[in-house]
Amino acid sequence: MTLFLLFSLAITAQPQLNKDYEVIPQGLINDEGITEIFGYWCPACFTFESTVQDIKERRPDIAINQVPAGDETIARLYYTIKALNLGEEAHMNVYKDWQLKRKSFRTESDMTAFAERHGYNAKKFMEVYNSFGVGLKAKNALRLVNSLSNSGVFDGVPTVIVNGKYKVRRGRDIEKNISTIIYLSDL
Repeated sequence: MTLFLLFSLAITAQPQLNKDYEVIPQGLINDEGITEIFGYWCPACFTFESTVQDIKERRPDIAINQVPAGDETIARLYYTIKALNLGEEAHMNVYKDWQLKRKSFRTESDMTAFAERHGYNAKKFMEVYNSFGVGLKAKNALRLVNSLSNSGVFDGVPTVIVNGKYKVRRGRDIEKNISTIIYLSDL
């Protein structure tokens, strides 16, 4: 009984500053909610995606903004999927292709092959991929990541920032990560 009580208290303990999260300089990110900086090449990001989905299910009121790190090719891919409203399935298809099938995403022909492989209209996909709007979003995302890196806030993927104020120090305990993110969202 005592062990159960201690375990219960450990799970519900309030996240601690400088242990579970840190305060970041004001004005770097102006987004409310959760900003996750991710990379499709990152196995930890692929695993963390289930945490993101869990938060969306538990708290649909919390805005989640995912920002691709890496290069413009990958950022364009992400924003093309968003612009075409292909949803989480397409986002996960990139992860699965990269992480599980070891598909390449370096060139435009790789992007065309991705679209064809998953039954998307490849011509339309590439028109959007090469559009000014998608290019602008991709460049803005990369500028944000560079700015956060230069300020010492971003040091690798995945990075989670809540309400533009707090950087979550992720651990292996998924439930604790989720409770920390939700706790910070409510501050």
